[in-house]
Amino acid sequence: MSLNIFGGKKSDKSEGSGEGGGKRGGGSPSVGEYISKIDEFLNEVEGRSFSMFKRRDDSLGDMLAWARYAYRERSKMENHINMQAKSLHRASGKIEDQYQRMENMQAEINDLEFKRGRLVRERDELVNEHNRELTHIAELRSMEVDKEGEKHREQVTNIRKDHQKEKDKLVAQLLVSQRDDQGWPDDKMGIKFRELQRLMESVTAPRNREFLIPAGQKLPSHLDKTGFLTRAGNAKSHFWLKSTLWSIIAEQFFSAPFGFGVLGPGKSQKHLFEMYAAWRKLFDANAVAASPDREDYAVFRQDVLANNWRSTTFQYINVALTTPEQSHSPIAQLNTENFNDTVSRITRVLSEVANLSHAEIRPEIQDQIRQMVALGRDIALQFGIQPAQMQLVVPKYGEKIKIGEKFHDCEDGDSFKGKTQSVDIVTAPGLEKLGDGRSDLSAQRAMVPCEIYPIEED
Repeated sequence: MSLNIFGGKKSDKSEGSGEGGGKRGGGSPSVGEYISKIDEFLNEVEGRSFSMFKRRDDSLGDMLAWARYAYRERSKMENHINMQAKSLHRASGKIEDQYQRMENMQAEINDLEFKRGRLVRERDELVNEHNRELTHIAELRSMEVDKEGEKHREQVTNIRKDHQKEKDKLVAQLLVSQRDDQGWPDDKMGIKFRELQRLMESVTAPRNREFLIPAGQKLPSHLDKTGFLTRAGNAKSHFWLKSTLWSIIAEQFFSAPFGFGVLGPGKSQKHLFEMYAAWRKLFDANAVAASPDREDYAVFRQDVLANNWRSTTFQYINVALTTPEQSHSPIAQLNTENFNDTVSRITRVLSEVANLSHAEIRPEIQDQIRQMVALGRDIALQFGIQPAQMQLVVPKYGEKIKIGEKFHDCEDGDSFKGKTQSVDIVTAPGLEKLGDGRSDLSAQRAMVPCEIYPIEED
């Protein structure tokens, strides 16, 4: 069976029938027509794929040659397609394998992510549990420490209370064991003097902001006579203020030794000394009239009888000042004048300082001023009553002192014991006792240390 490319039908006839083998007059094409159609077909396909058909001496042979060529090309194409199909099949298999591997890997990744998430959750739970345990341990420890601390504080408080009760009991016994018209024991004198220091500290403390000197403000020379604030700065103004108020107390009550300054400087001092001179002349007509202007107080250090007279006289003065019936006596009037003058001087200084900050003196400060002045007066009276000589320790500017029992630094106390410093200002006078007023008239004993602000070294 052969392929009939012209009619689309199958033919069992051979080509051997010749050119006249077909019907000429009927409906069948002639051999020439066949050849013509073959040529047309070859011409049609020649431009696309076949360059071999240049001359067509044998159209049928050319046709067969094309058929063989087409068959070969078709076989090549089929082989190529089969090879491509196999390659595609192999590639598809590989892709499927890769997809499968990817799916397996994704499954492993998902499994690892799940496990990682579970591990993270477990880790977070462990961390949280650990933190909770640490917090619980810390809370327990804190509770134990607080409990122990509270127990310790309670024990310390109880010890302090017991100590304070015993101290208060002893102080009360000490303070009432002696009448005020008699000389105070040394312990009572020390307690009273420290109380005066405490009142002074309370009035001048930096917490009383109305008495702080504003930054850049310069005090007039009549207040800061030594220029201390220019040297130390306004931040140290509370030391200057305490020194200034102490100076007023010293001038009003301690301007003369042996209690002769208790009624103030000037004429009051003279009146007291005139009493001594009149008494002296009663038994010694040749006695030289002593005068406070000459600072002739050596007799009280050298003559026991004169010293006893002094002590007894000041005991009577104390009675006159503390007895209501004697409130209009000349001594009482001098005392009142000096008391009011002292309060007025302190108040003027504090008011002038407070005005720098546009403030006023509070009522509680005014009460403390009067307490301070009254206590200063009582201590000055004791200077006269005491058989031994009591005196304030007030070193001068630039004087060399040694930190220790007698002198303290106003900021560091006696931390640098043994250190020599130069005095700038005295922030709190000390209290010192000379002899015992009887057999010993010269031995010195520091009862309360003097506090100084040292000259700052460059």
